[in-house]
Amino acid sequence: MDAAKKYFLNPGYIFITKEDYEIETILGSCVSLCLFDNIHKVYGMNHYVIFANTGNMEKSHSGRYGKDSIKHLISEMLLMGAELKNIKAYIVGGAGHPVLGEAVGNDNIKIAKDMLAKAKIEIIKEDTGGNLGRKLLFLTKNAEIKVYYINSEKTSFDNIKDGDKNGKNKGINYR
Repeated sequence: MDAAKKYFLNPGYIFITKEDYEIETILGSCVSLCLFDNIHKVYGMNHYVIFANTGNMEKSHSGRYGKDSIKHLISEMLLMGAELKNIKAYIVGGAGHPVLGEAVGNDNIKIAKDMLAKAKIEIIKEDTGGNLGRKLLFLTKNAEIKVYYINSEKTSFDNIKDGDKNGKNKGINYR
């Protein structure tokens, strides 16, 4: 049996695949959506930093902004053969920010829920909010996630705690 390929998803990036991958990212106030269509075996994940472009840019195509990142994630999955009616979602992240407070994380969570509802995509699991960072693993083979909590008082990866609270490839950078 072949081991899953590994991919680390940086902030502002989107990754879509039809293969067996272990996609990993680290989240604080940022949010990641893990979307999957198990019928057509299309899997995607994003990692956005802030809910929307609040600057003067007329149009943004940056994966750093939730509104753009989610739109591109869904459209690219459809281009790879997923069907909207089959796509399911996990939402992870959106912790309070140590300097900016809870607003950034809460806004990131809200835009995800709003856009998924608009697209009629069912949320299967959610691990959001709180005050701890998270290490997220999305295992495409079974469309499962694993979430590990990070003690924000220490920077060592020794402080990552296990805890699944709820039970052809495209690497896209829209920065």
